[in-house]
Amino acid sequence: MLVLRTLELRFRVRSSTALPITTNTVKTKISKRENDNDDTDGILKWTKTINDAGLNLIKQFASLRLTAYQDSVGVWTIGYAHTKGVKPGQTITREQAEEFLQEDVGTAEAAVNRLGLPVNGNQFSALVSFTLNEGEQRLKHLISHGMKQIPTVMLSYVYAGHKRSPRLARRRRAEQALFLKAD
Repeated sequence: MLVLRTLELRFRVRSSTALPITTNTVKTKISKRENDNDDTDGILKWTKTINDAGLNLIKQFASLRLTAYQDSVGVWTIGYAHTKGVKPGQTITREQAEEFLQEDVGTAEAAVNRLGLPVNGNQFSALVSFTLNEGEQRLKHLISHGMKQIPTVMLSYVYAGHKRSPRLARRRRAEQALFLKAD
């Protein structure tokens, strides 16, 4: 059984200027598999989670829809681009859409975390957004070009079916900008 807990770390940051000391809060998930029989039993594994900028980017481009619709390639979709188990005519509440989004984001976070990339919060969040939209296989292909090439190669994933999508091009540029933004 996988146990997830949120750990809140509070730390003080002293500015090099005469500004007062401020307290910042960082939240991350820690996980530990219970009853594992491997050598890592009892060791906590730190995982990153998407930041607000990444979540807002996803919501901006996914657009909330409470009634099922077919996306540009014919896949039944609902909420914030949720596709698992969606049926024609299905409706959901705003709360259900948020739950679906958290599930989908959690799956994308896990895919990015499995790769163990040395990324900051904005880079991680941009990759989660990319993975949520394109899938884990395309994420692996993207990073196969090397960390320095990710922002450039990311811009090539702008096709829905075999057609160039202006909406996907805008999303990739937004993900690129987030990836390049200092954390």
